[in-house]
Amino acid sequence: MSKTTSKQAQWCVTGIIWLMIGLCWVPFSGHRAFAQADMGTITGLVRDSSGKVVPGARITLTNEATGVVRSVVTNSNGIYDAPNLVIGNYTLHAAAPGFRTFIRTGIVLNFVSTVKADVALTVGMTKQRVVVRANPVQVQSETSDTSTVISATQIAEIPTNGRNIYQLAELVPGASSNLPMFDTPDPVDLSDSIYINGDKRHNLYLINGGEEQDGGCTGCMSTAPSQNAIAEARIITGDAQSDIGLNSGAVEDFSTKSGASQFHGQLWEYNRNDAFDANDFFANLSGTAKPELGYNLFGFNLGGPVIVPGVYKSHHKTFFFYNMEWRRLVEGSEIWLYSRIYG
Repeated sequence: MSKTTSKQAQWCVTGIIWLMIGLCWVPFSGHRAFAQADMGTITGLVRDSSGKVVPGARITLTNEATGVVRSVVTNSNGIYDAPNLVIGNYTLHAAAPGFRTFIRTGIVLNFVSTVKADVALTVGMTKQRVVVRANPVQVQSETSDTSTVISATQIAEIPTNGRNIYQLAELVPGASSNLPMFDTPDPVDLSDSIYINGDKRHNLYLINGGEEQDGGCTGCMSTAPSQNAIAEARIITGDAQSDIGLNSGAVEDFSTKSGASQFHGQLWEYNRNDAFDANDFFANLSGTAKPELGYNLFGFNLGGPVIVPGVYKSHHKTFFFYNMEWRRLVEGSEIWLYSRIYG
């Protein structure tokens, strides 16, 4: 067999393997995450040391987690605009003939947000560099909405009732609720009884820009994703932008996690049990036993680059993320539920 024929056979076998994986994956998927309306924008103005705008400057934005690069050029007014960027930390390179290369690291982009990153170029050789570290605390000055961003670390660590992600809205100013003592983990029974600025019926819940409310069930949700699969939550309590301001109340918007250039994973288990609970005072007084409760929630995350033999040897451009979670609830009878997200 010739070398060319052998290589073609190798590619054929590789293609068949990936096709079989795809066909096996799709039927078992519970929720597919598409990151479209949950992206952000980085914009800014490029000037020289005298304050004059610099048209035609090349701006390169690099996602620090994935290495994916976006390049744009400033217009005649020295303004650049890079929309539809995946959330994360970015490094900015600005270059123009006759100026030193400007580098700004640590630009934090939250989803459904616009970050302004201005550039000040100084005269010199392009090989010379000026490096600036971005301030991690940034003021949102490009949009008029009033919002709070909850990070992935906060989402993972905050002990919400039953691990119900929609309860994260209680963390923002002006929020209150009449949630039950224990919230069941299935979407139909999830309670959205959260009042923001006194309003409950007109609040909007989104995941990756898609509406979560079940139109045929008052107060029900379409899905109940794992809290550990959420990258960020943004609670907009006033003046939401027109692209997501579908309701007159607040907007609770979630963005799911995604893969990066390095493999990463997570395992967890959360447990609630009546063995750890004290009985109610009046139940004790009447000799009634405390109610039975056993709740086990466990699962895993896995994300990283998609590796195809002979392709993307030096740089990965395709990534995956998979989340699986099981929920076992015992309240007189046993209930099993699960949630899946992949993207």
